[in-house]
Amino acid sequence: MGKENLVKKVYSKHYLIFLLICFIPLMWKILEIALLSSFENGLKILGQVVLFSIIFKIFEETITTPLYRILAKDKSKNVSFNLKMVLLCVTVTTVFFTMAIFFLIDPIMKVSKVPNYIFEKTSLFMKIYVFSCGLGVVVNFLYLNSVIQKDTKQMIAYLLLKSIITAGLIVVLVPNFAFGMGVNGIATTELIINVLSLAYLLVKLKDNKDKAVAKVNKKEYIKLMCLAFVETSIRNIFYYFVVLVLLNVVDNQDIYCVANEYIWAIMLVPTLAQNALIKQELSNDLNCKIKPYFLNTTIICCYMFVVAAASLLVFKYVYNLKNYMDYFLTVLELLPCYVVFAFDAVAESFFVATGKLHYVLIQTIITNVFVYLPALILYLCGVWVVSFQTIILLFSVGVVIASAYTIIVYCIESRKKQ
Repeated sequence: MGKENLVKKVYSKHYLIFLLICFIPLMWKILEIALLSSFENGLKILGQVVLFSIIFKIFEETITTPLYRILAKDKSKNVSFNLKMVLLCVTVTTVFFTMAIFFLIDPIMKVSKVPNYIFEKTSLFMKIYVFSCGLGVVVNFLYLNSVIQKDTKQMIAYLLLKSIITAGLIVVLVPNFAFGMGVNGIATTELIINVLSLAYLLVKLKDNKDKAVAKVNKKEYIKLMCLAFVETSIRNIFYYFVVLVLLNVVDNQDIYCVANEYIWAIMLVPTLAQNALIKQELSNDLNCKIKPYFLNTTIICCYMFVVAAASLLVFKYVYNLKNYMDYFLTVLELLPCYVVFAFDAVAESFFVATGKLHYVLIQTIITNVFVYLPALILYLCGVWVVSFQTIILLFSVGVVIASAYTIIVYCIESRKKQ
């Protein structure tokens, strides 16, 4: 694949749009952490967000993962129902799911080993945040439909407005010179933004009547939902107990949360944009070649190394963190596994978009059975004495093994087609 073909194939208008979309939220994500670092235990409370967002992630991925396949342009025309009916079912189910989680907030926090000195404040934060997560499921469902339908104007307008309003609300609600809500201001901002986002996307859905009546293959949707549910449940439940809960045990959730957020919000942006492009392209053309994306990932990895080095300056001068070296070293420790993950993401995007979720499920089972489950057993038996570094190492090993499997299977599948 020559340089010209790579540029033409990957660096298209849509890839640049996805890059813009992924970078836009930076205007408020960096501001959020910079402001919270001045509050006592602000980052530690924010670090607990993952405990509940991961529960909603299981629910959301079950619903949205199959959409790339069932809304593909070459889908079969069997038994089908209107996309608006799917939206209604998603909304009703999400309401009941959110209410159930709301009444289980304190028990979930106890199971998650949330430190006692932040338990009460975290509980109040989560009571606001849970409703935001529920709304976020419906919002992401509508947004994903826009991605698949290549409604780029709506995507950019939505993300741009969302980021500007979010940044404004954070400045008003979080710092002491305004309302001084601290970390609760973040949860309140998320809730307000998701309410506004839902209203905006529903209006756009009503306006775009031709896109709102897309037909969905009912049987295929249910089948893929079941595969997605099993896969995301196994993956996230093990991640929850083996990584997140143990991070609370060693009381380092804040360091991991900030370092990991930096990686996902800045370092992995080109990868996330590429993943969205691959899924969009395959949903519109299942014969789309994705080899150029592997070559582009090599370029992305060079970018990741440069941005990882720059994280030292960000943690010290932008976030104004006293123990900035701890955060910087965590980024460096996580960097190798995320470099491997960047290549894995290309193959996994292919499997998701083409409906081959059984390969993703097998990947998840292998990783958790051979890496995370033995580690959890050793911890419960008192053999493994956990530390922050060993948790990071365990997580990295899991990512590398999962990625190796996915890439090997993709190579085998590609050769079969030749």
